[in-house]
Amino acid sequence: MLEPWEDDAFLARFAAKIMRGDGSCWVWSGATVRGRASIKFRGIAVSAPRLAKIIHDRAWPSPELQACHTCDNPLCVKADHLWWGTNQENALDAAAKGRFPSQKKSHCSAGHSLNGENIRLSRQGHRICRICAAARQRRWRSTEGESAIPQGDAQ
Repeated sequence: MLEPWEDDAFLARFAAKIMRGDGSCWVWSGATVRGRASIKFRGIAVSAPRLAKIIHDRAWPSPELQACHTCDNPLCVKADHLWWGTNQENALDAAAKGRFPSQKKSHCSAGHSLNGENIRLSRQGHRICRICAAARQRRWRSTEGESAIPQGDAQ
């Protein structure tokens, strides 16, 4: 079986779906899945940026690595705009660039400010309101030791 960089028919089909305009990104005009560029390779839908990077590098990466974008355009398939990274590295890159919608939130659902001394970061990097977390902890501690199932009189 041919590798994607050796399969001339696949390379022609792949190239036909790329719009190389005056801009710096090469925009994918083929199929998308949840807003992400996608193409079938060997009968399986695969990320088009991943295949673009594989074709460019002429090598398969480790399965845990994904094609991450320096340009932050999910439809870009220009190899110069792609780098291999883990999901965590990609998420940290997005967070550093302010790409997560929750980063724009200034207050928690209870109305407390989400900045300064009132926030802490979860293991996943989410901002947590300290006031709400303390209230949740107090509620949990007030019920600690109580059985979730009421016990009737023993007979």
